[in-house]
Amino acid sequence: MGFLQPPTQGSSDGRLNDFVGVGLVVMPAYLRLVRRLQIYYRMEPAGSHGVWCLDDFHFVPYIWGCRQLIGHDQYGPSTISDQQIAAAEKDSYLLFSCIDYIYQVKTGPFAEHSNTLYGIGQVPSWEKVSSGLVKMYKGEVLNKFPVMQHFLFGKLLSFDPAPKPSLGDFKSDMFRKPSPVSPVTIHNG
Repeated sequence: MGFLQPPTQGSSDGRLNDFVGVGLVVMPAYLRLVRRLQIYYRMEPAGSHGVWCLDDFHFVPYIWGCRQLIGHDQYGPSTISDQQIAAAEKDSYLLFSCIDYIYQVKTGPFAEHSNTLYGIGQVPSWEKVSSGLVKMYKGEVLNKFPVMQHFLFGKLLSFDPAPKPSLGDFKSDMFRKPSPVSPVTIHNG
């Protein structure tokens, strides 16, 4: 469960592996750039759901940010809406970077402008938060054709087409409502 944890002082490799590098170096740099553009041009991000869900473009940093905090003794999910912690830890933790940015661009009570995130504070562990966010990401992003039609698939996130039903399956299931099938597979390196 050490996904996105920086290497220890005595590690033999001394380098960040690709996954950790993407999470701790590339993603924060990308978010800083996107946030500067949003503020400078006063842009509303595409895929914004308002207070009712996380914005489409923000699921990944929240999921990775939760994974970064798994096993952390000092900060549990109840600290997610703490503005002072977010400001103090924004450079060390991806999740707190996202929360700090919310406090910079939104006003009013956190529970009102970021209801979904506020609800995370009631979850007992980062493992459960991460699991819930992955399920939400699949439902709100990966299962939405208007979003996924523009996505580039590759080795880490592959596109596995749904199996074609046989004629026998079609006859027996003709009048039954089909269950949703996700054609996207996430590989947890």
